[in-house]
Amino acid sequence: LKLFNDETYFWNGSNNSFEKLEKDCFSRFENHINEFIFLDCMSEGTSDGFNFKLLKDVTVVPEKILISGGINRDSLERARKLNYAGVSIENRCLFYEDSFINES
Repeated sequence: LKLFNDETYFWNGSNNSFEKLEKDCFSRFENHINEFIFLDCMSEGTSDGFNFKLLKDVTVVPEKILISGGINRDSLERARKLNYAGVSIENRCLFYEDSFINES
């Protein structure tokens, strides 16, 4: 996912392009999928934190949401408070494991 002019876009691999995310676009799949992974592609590989604004139009129940991209301690805590299924730890966090665990 990425934000452009305050609109959320998702990557459509069939077209190899970003397309505007329409509200409720995932609802028709929700009964068939256990978890949705939402990747903040603009924060991937950084410690900037996941941009939670990306999910403003996503209506999937929180218990099915996994987030990835820019994950830091603040992102982890916020995901917990929002009752998300979890976070997906990317390479940066694995490579700098000690700094991720010890962030204040």
